[in-house]
Amino acid sequence: MLRFSIISAVLFGWINVSNAAPPPGQPVDPDMHDWYGSLRQPHTGAGCCSIADCRPYESRISGDHYEVYLYKRWAAVPNEVVLHRENKVGMAIACLRTQWNEGFGAPPSGFQPDIMCFVPGPET
Repeated sequence: MLRFSIISAVLFGWINVSNAAPPPGQPVDPDMHDWYGSLRQPHTGAGCCSIADCRPYESRISGDHYEVYLYKRWAAVPNEVVLHRENKVGMAIACLRTQWNEGFGAPPSGFQPDIMCFVPGPET
């Protein structure tokens, strides 16, 4: 009986993982996994997506820096995290270490997400 339970648990977990889908609006393309995995922090070379949440965001240029629209407001992107490279997604990508759960309401006025990497979109 224990053996049956272990096998069932493994199969159930495998089925759930195999049905995982990309974020809404993202193409179903295995090459995208490799592209996201290739994003590296400029100063450390550490991966951006292995320890952060990388997603497309609306962006704009403001003065001498980029901004991304996060949590219903514009947030400055530090110039030192901008990756000037090919963007396969089609819009700006920001990799955030610090997230805010919008279920808790608006973030506090001083909240600033920790943007680890930013790839400008073709529109900026």
